[in-house]
Amino acid sequence: MSNLRDSFEKIKNNNNPDEINDFLIKIGINPHLDYLSFLSYFIEDIDPDIHEKIKINLVYALGELGKIEKVDDKHIDYLINEYYKSDRWVRNEVIISFNKISTKLLLAENVIRLIGKSLNDDYTEIKKNALEALLHIDNIPKQVLENVLHILNSENTELENLGSNILKKNIFNEKDLFDLLNTSANYKILKKKGFRVLLIDFFNSLNYLERFKARILKTEDWDDIQKSIFLAEIDIFERILLKNI
Repeated sequence: MSNLRDSFEKIKNNNNPDEINDFLIKIGINPHLDYLSFLSYFIEDIDPDIHEKIKINLVYALGELGKIEKVDDKHIDYLINEYYKSDRWVRNEVIISFNKISTKLLLAENVIRLIGKSLNDDYTEIKKNALEALLHIDNIPKQVLENVLHILNSENTELENLGSNILKKNIFNEKDLFDLLNTSANYKILKKKGFRVLLIDFFNSLNYLERFKARILKTEDWDDIQKSIFLAEIDIFERILLKNI
Protein backbone atom coordinates (compact mmCIF):
# COMPACT_ATOMS: atom_id res chain seq x y z
CA MET A 1 0.00 0.00 0.00
CA SER A 2 2.76 2.46 0.92
CA ASN A 3 4.59 1.88 -2.39
CA LEU A 4 1.43 2.54 -4.36
CA ARG A 5 0.68 5.64 -2.30
CA ASP A 6 4.17 6.97 -3.02
CA SER A 7 3.63 6.24 -6.70
CA PHE A 8 0.26 7.97 -6.58
CA GLU A 9 1.71 11.16 -5.08
CA LYS A 10 4.37 11.24 -7.75
CA ILE A 11 2.03 10.48 -10.64
CA LYS A 12 -0.66 13.00 -9.73
CA ASN A 13 1.94 15.75 -9.80
CA ASN A 14 3.36 15.02 -13.24
CA ASN A 15 0.04 14.08 -14.93
CA ASN A 16 1.67 11.70 -17.40
CA PRO A 17 -1.13 9.58 -18.97
CA ASP A 18 1.17 6.63 -19.70
CA GLU A 19 2.35 6.46 -16.09
CA ILE A 20 -1.21 6.83 -14.81
CA ASN A 21 -2.37 4.00 -17.05
CA ASP A 22 0.44 1.76 -15.77
CA PHE A 23 -0.55 2.68 -12.22
CA LEU A 24 -4.23 1.85 -12.85
CA ILE A 25 -3.33 -1.49 -14.37
CA LYS A 26 -1.31 -2.33 -11.25
CA ILE A 27 -4.37 -1.55 -9.13
CA GLY A 28 -6.48 -3.80 -11.32
CA ILE A 29 -4.00 -6.66 -11.02
CA ASN A 30 -3.83 -6.37 -7.22
CA PRO A 31 -7.08 -4.66 -6.16
CA HIS A 32 -7.59 -3.42 -2.62
CA LEU A 33 -10.45 -1.35 -1.24
CA ASP A 34 -8.03 1.32 0.01
CA TYR A 35 -7.13 2.07 -3.61
CA LEU A 36 -10.61 3.41 -4.31
CA SER A 37 -9.50 6.87 -3.13
CA PHE A 38 -6.83 6.87 -5.87
CA LEU A 39 -9.45 6.09 -8.49
CA SER A 40 -11.72 8.80 -7.11
CA TYR A 41 -8.98 11.36 -7.64
CA PHE A 42 -8.54 10.38 -11.29
CA ILE A 43 -12.31 10.48 -11.79
CA GLU A 44 -13.05 13.75 -10.03
CA ASP A 45 -9.90 15.90 -10.02
CA ILE A 46 -7.79 15.03 -13.02
CA ASP A 47 -7.64 17.30 -16.08
CA PRO A 48 -10.46 16.30 -18.50
CA ASP A 49 -8.05 15.83 -21.42
CA ILE A 50 -5.93 13.44 -19.37
CA HIS A 51 -9.05 11.65 -18.13
CA GLU A 52 -9.98 10.84 -21.73
CA LYS A 53 -6.63 9.06 -22.15
CA ILE A 54 -6.91 6.98 -18.98
CA LYS A 55 -10.60 6.26 -18.55
CA ILE A 56 -10.61 2.78 -20.07
CA ASN A 57 -8.12 1.69 -17.41
CA LEU A 58 -10.08 3.57 -14.74
CA VAL A 59 -13.16 1.57 -15.69
CA TYR A 60 -11.11 -1.65 -15.68
CA ALA A 61 -9.69 -0.92 -12.21
CA LEU A 62 -13.15 -0.11 -10.83
CA GLY A 63 -14.43 -3.45 -12.09
CA GLU A 64 -11.58 -5.34 -10.44
CA LEU A 65 -12.21 -3.55 -7.14
CA GLY A 66 -15.89 -4.39 -7.53
CA LYS A 67 -15.03 -8.09 -7.44
CA ILE A 68 -13.77 -7.83 -3.86
CA GLU A 69 -16.05 -5.16 -2.33
CA LYS A 70 -19.34 -3.37 -3.04
CA VAL A 71 -18.84 -0.29 -5.20
CA ASP A 72 -20.72 2.81 -4.02
CA ASP A 73 -23.37 4.73 -5.99
CA LYS A 74 -20.95 7.50 -6.94
CA HIS A 75 -18.75 5.12 -8.87
CA ILE A 76 -21.71 3.27 -10.38
CA ASP A 77 -22.96 6.63 -11.69
CA TYR A 78 -19.52 7.29 -13.14
CA LEU A 79 -19.64 4.04 -15.10
CA ILE A 80 -23.14 4.80 -16.37
CA ASN A 81 -22.13 8.28 -17.53
CA GLU A 82 -19.01 7.00 -19.26
CA TYR A 83 -21.00 4.34 -21.07
CA TYR A 84 -23.26 6.91 -22.70
CA LYS A 85 -20.51 9.26 -23.83
CA SER A 86 -17.63 6.93 -24.74
CA ASP A 87 -16.43 4.91 -27.73
CA ARG A 88 -17.17 1.23 -28.08
CA TRP A 89 -13.93 0.14 -26.39
CA VAL A 90 -14.82 1.99 -23.20
CA ARG A 91 -18.48 0.94 -23.44
CA ASN A 92 -17.36 -2.67 -23.63
CA GLU A 93 -15.14 -2.25 -20.57
CA VAL A 94 -18.05 -0.66 -18.67
CA ILE A 95 -20.24 -3.70 -19.36
CA ILE A 96 -17.43 -6.04 -18.30
CA SER A 97 -16.99 -4.03 -15.10
CA PHE A 98 -20.70 -4.20 -14.28
CA ASN A 99 -20.50 -7.97 -14.66
CA LYS A 100 -17.63 -8.07 -12.14
CA ILE A 101 -19.39 -5.66 -9.78
CA SER A 102 -22.55 -7.79 -9.84
CA THR A 103 -20.70 -10.57 -7.99
CA LYS A 104 -20.68 -8.40 -4.85
CA LEU A 105 -23.54 -5.96 -5.47
CA LEU A 106 -27.19 -6.34 -6.46
CA LEU A 107 -27.32 -4.09 -9.50
CA ALA A 108 -30.03 -1.43 -9.58
CA GLU A 109 -32.69 -1.65 -12.27
CA ASN A 110 -31.31 1.32 -14.19
CA VAL A 111 -27.98 -0.51 -14.52
CA ILE A 112 -29.71 -3.71 -15.66
CA ARG A 113 -31.65 -1.68 -18.24
CA LEU A 114 -28.40 -0.14 -19.49
CA ILE A 115 -26.92 -3.61 -19.93
CA GLY A 116 -30.06 -4.64 -21.78
CA LYS A 117 -29.86 -1.62 -24.10
CA SER A 118 -26.27 -2.47 -24.90
CA LEU A 119 -27.53 -5.60 -26.68
CA ASN A 120 -28.53 -3.23 -29.48
CA ASP A 121 -24.90 -2.18 -29.96
CA ASP A 122 -23.28 -2.99 -33.30
CA TYR A 123 -20.14 -4.28 -31.58
CA THR A 124 -20.37 -8.05 -31.06
CA GLU A 125 -18.07 -8.06 -28.01
CA ILE A 126 -20.39 -5.66 -26.19
CA LYS A 127 -23.36 -7.91 -26.93
CA LYS A 128 -21.48 -10.99 -25.70
CA ASN A 129 -20.33 -9.35 -22.48
CA ALA A 130 -23.78 -7.89 -21.86
CA LEU A 131 -25.36 -11.33 -22.24
CA GLU A 132 -22.80 -12.84 -19.87
CA ALA A 133 -23.62 -10.11 -17.35
CA LEU A 134 -27.38 -10.68 -17.67
CA LEU A 135 -26.88 -14.41 -17.21
CA HIS A 136 -25.68 -13.71 -13.65
CA ILE A 137 -28.66 -11.49 -12.79
CA ASP A 138 -31.91 -12.81 -11.34
CA ASN A 139 -35.40 -11.41 -12.02
CA ILE A 140 -34.52 -9.48 -15.16
CA PRO A 141 -37.22 -6.91 -16.07
CA LYS A 142 -39.45 -7.85 -18.99
CA GLN A 143 -38.26 -4.82 -20.96
CA VAL A 144 -34.72 -6.22 -20.86
CA LEU A 145 -35.89 -9.67 -21.94
CA GLU A 146 -37.35 -7.94 -25.01
CA ASN A 147 -33.79 -7.00 -25.98
CA VAL A 148 -32.72 -10.60 -25.49
CA LEU A 149 -35.36 -11.74 -28.00
CA HIS A 150 -33.48 -9.88 -30.74
CA ILE A 151 -30.43 -12.05 -30.04
CA LEU A 152 -32.32 -15.22 -30.99
CA ASN A 153 -32.34 -14.02 -34.60
CA SER A 154 -28.54 -13.84 -34.62
CA GLU A 155 -26.38 -16.04 -36.82
CA ASN A 156 -23.75 -15.97 -34.08
CA THR A 157 -24.14 -19.28 -32.22
CA GLU A 158 -22.41 -18.05 -29.06
CA LEU A 159 -24.75 -15.06 -28.77
CA GLU A 160 -27.78 -17.22 -29.50
CA ASN A 161 -26.83 -19.74 -26.81
CA LEU A 162 -26.28 -17.01 -24.22
CA GLY A 163 -29.61 -15.42 -25.09
CA SER A 164 -31.37 -18.77 -24.86
CA ASN A 165 -29.91 -19.47 -21.42
CA ILE A 166 -31.04 -16.08 -20.13
CA LEU A 167 -34.60 -16.65 -21.31
CA LYS A 168 -34.70 -20.17 -19.87
CA LYS A 169 -33.55 -18.78 -16.53
CA ASN A 170 -36.28 -16.13 -16.45
CA ILE A 171 -39.26 -17.75 -18.19
CA PHE A 172 -40.86 -20.66 -16.37
CA ASN A 173 -43.81 -21.85 -18.48
CA GLU A 174 -45.63 -21.36 -21.76
CA LYS A 175 -47.81 -18.62 -20.26
CA ASP A 176 -44.74 -16.55 -19.32
CA LEU A 177 -43.38 -17.03 -22.82
CA PHE A 178 -46.64 -16.04 -24.49
CA ASP A 179 -46.98 -12.99 -22.23
CA LEU A 180 -43.47 -11.84 -23.18
CA LEU A 181 -44.28 -12.19 -26.89
CA ASN A 182 -47.70 -10.62 -26.52
CA THR A 183 -46.57 -7.57 -24.52
CA SER A 184 -45.94 -4.56 -26.76
CA ALA A 185 -46.21 -6.87 -29.79
CA ASN A 186 -42.81 -8.36 -28.96
CA TYR A 187 -43.60 -11.33 -31.21
CA LYS A 188 -42.75 -9.01 -34.12
CA ILE A 189 -39.13 -9.02 -32.95
CA LEU A 190 -38.75 -12.66 -33.93
CA LYS A 191 -37.86 -13.96 -37.34
CA LYS A 192 -38.50 -17.61 -38.21
CA LYS A 193 -35.10 -18.59 -36.88
CA GLY A 194 -35.67 -16.89 -33.53
CA PHE A 195 -39.09 -18.49 -33.12
CA ARG A 196 -37.64 -21.93 -33.87
CA VAL A 197 -35.04 -21.37 -31.15
CA LEU A 198 -37.85 -20.69 -28.66
CA LEU A 199 -39.68 -23.85 -29.65
CA ILE A 200 -36.56 -25.98 -29.21
CA ASP A 201 -35.65 -24.34 -25.90
CA PHE A 202 -39.04 -24.43 -24.21
CA PHE A 203 -41.03 -27.34 -25.59
CA ASN A 204 -40.09 -30.97 -25.23
CA SER A 205 -43.68 -31.89 -24.41
CA LEU A 206 -46.67 -31.88 -26.76
CA ASN A 207 -48.97 -30.82 -23.92
CA TYR A 208 -47.06 -27.61 -23.24
CA LEU A 209 -46.72 -26.92 -26.94
CA GLU A 210 -50.48 -27.37 -27.49
CA ARG A 211 -51.22 -24.90 -24.69
CA PHE A 212 -48.83 -22.40 -26.23
CA LYS A 213 -50.41 -22.90 -29.65
CA ALA A 214 -53.88 -22.39 -28.18
CA ARG A 215 -52.87 -19.05 -26.70
CA ILE A 216 -51.58 -17.86 -30.07
CA LEU A 217 -54.73 -19.07 -31.83
CA LYS A 218 -56.97 -17.18 -29.40
CA THR A 219 -55.23 -13.83 -29.68
CA GLU A 220 -56.84 -11.36 -32.09
CA ASP A 221 -54.11 -8.73 -31.83
CA TRP A 222 -51.29 -10.42 -33.72
CA ASP A 223 -50.51 -9.68 -37.33
CA ASP A 224 -52.30 -12.37 -39.36
CA ILE A 225 -49.34 -13.13 -41.63
CA GLN A 226 -46.80 -13.52 -38.81
CA LYS A 227 -49.32 -15.44 -36.73
CA SER A 228 -49.78 -17.92 -39.61
CA ILE A 229 -46.02 -18.29 -40.02
CA PHE A 230 -45.55 -19.07 -36.33
CA LEU A 231 -48.45 -21.52 -36.26
CA ALA A 232 -46.95 -23.31 -39.26
CA GLU A 233 -43.63 -23.55 -37.42
CA ILE A 234 -45.45 -25.04 -34.42
CA ASP A 235 -47.12 -27.63 -36.65
CA ILE A 236 -43.73 -28.65 -38.05
CA PHE A 237 -42.26 -28.88 -34.56
CA GLU A 238 -45.24 -30.94 -33.38
CA ARG A 239 -44.53 -33.51 -36.09
CA ILE A 240 -40.90 -33.66 -34.99
CA LEU A 241 -41.94 -34.29 -31.39
CA LEU A 242 -44.38 -36.99 -32.46
CA LYS A 243 -41.63 -38.81 -34.37
CA ASN A 244 -39.51 -38.86 -31.23
CA ILE A 245 -42.19 -40.38 -28.99
